[in-house]
Amino acid sequence: MSVQANPASPRSFLSHVLTLGTGQMIAIALPLFAAPVLGRIYTPADYGALALFMAATGVLSVVAALQMQHGIIAARTLVAAQALVWLVVLLALASAALVLVALLAATRLGATPGWLWLLPFSAVLAGVMAGVTTLANRQNRYSALARLQVATVAATVAGSIGFGVLGWGRNGLFGGYVLGQVVSFAICLRLFRAMMPATRPPSQRQLRAVGQRHRRFALFTLPGELLLSVTQQLPVFALGLLGAGAALGAFSRARRLAAMPVTLIGSATGQVFRADAAQLWHTTGSCRALYLKTAATLFLVGALPCLAFMATAPTLFTLYLGPDWREAGEIAQVLAPMLLLRLAVSPVSAVFQIAGQQRLSFGLSLIAFTLVLAGVAVPVLWDAPALTVVTGFSVAYGLVYSLYFAVGLRVSGS
Repeated sequence: MSVQANPASPRSFLSHVLTLGTGQMIAIALPLFAAPVLGRIYTPADYGALALFMAATGVLSVVAALQMQHGIIAARTLVAAQALVWLVVLLALASAALVLVALLAATRLGATPGWLWLLPFSAVLAGVMAGVTTLANRQNRYSALARLQVATVAATVAGSIGFGVLGWGRNGLFGGYVLGQVVSFAICLRLFRAMMPATRPPSQRQLRAVGQRHRRFALFTLPGELLLSVTQQLPVFALGLLGAGAALGAFSRARRLAAMPVTLIGSATGQVFRADAAQLWHTTGSCRALYLKTAATLFLVGALPCLAFMATAPTLFTLYLGPDWREAGEIAQVLAPMLLLRLAVSPVSAVFQIAGQQRLSFGLSLIAFTLVLAGVAVPVLWDAPALTVVTGFSVAYGLVYSLYFAVGLRVSGS
């Protein structure tokens, strides 16, 4: 079975975006509505501890499947795409085994991993989610993807509130996070069976063949994505190094809440853009018009809300989350311009994978890492306040997104 020859119509594109966007709107509304309760149950320092753990899981999720899930969209036949799903899951299981061995070795050396024992499960979940959701994206199962997002967030929020009320302290946040992961894993397994009901696991020969064919994702996309993941977590590691637990929690909460509208619009648009741009690229050799239209529309949609948020964020956070969270509002104020650029550029950045420009993408990742490292390291070396560290991160990442947009425009074709 081959890839569809014709890209989705504008009406279908909008319908797919709306389907994903509706699910993400609900998934975003739930933690927003719960934020006043959570902000009064947990302190910024509690969220700081969770932020460090999630930074580790974020980096691990990039490595778990060696980024081979990108081949599922790029594959020209459904059979090859399904084989890649199996390969991604197997790679994640291998990654989980390696992490478990490392944790056991650390324990024998006297370390106490604590919540890090959850990392092997996180690795498996990352691989399963990467394979299943990418295949669902390829098959236009946007309703299923929307339900997955809603269920995961609902479980996380309910668990965080429930465990907090029971007096678990900061462990309640970890408990809610784990509950969300378990629900996500169960739904992904069900979706996996629905998409491949009669498909036998591929042979070793088939796995080697698809792995060889799409090895560029492991060789070039993986290092680039790993660098980007570490780059995004640099302020987390920097604030943790400074021992600024409360500021770290404020940063984590501010970035998450301020980025929710970006996630709502950008993620849904990005998934649909990736599928439609891939079809355009296969049929015409160019997706430039779609690239420009998508990025420009997203920027215009986000510009006015960004300006309003910059003017009111500290007051909004204090009123909504409680008096302990004003610093989070000041941090959100600083992050807003960078998030606007992220809204416009991130959804269309899949053009590098679609056009087979993994080496170029990796080169840009190196530049991004260097810029953001400098933006974060200079304030740390000067022993500057936490807000200055965040400002350096925001400015540097704004430059990164601008660079990605300019280069991506050239890559998208004529």
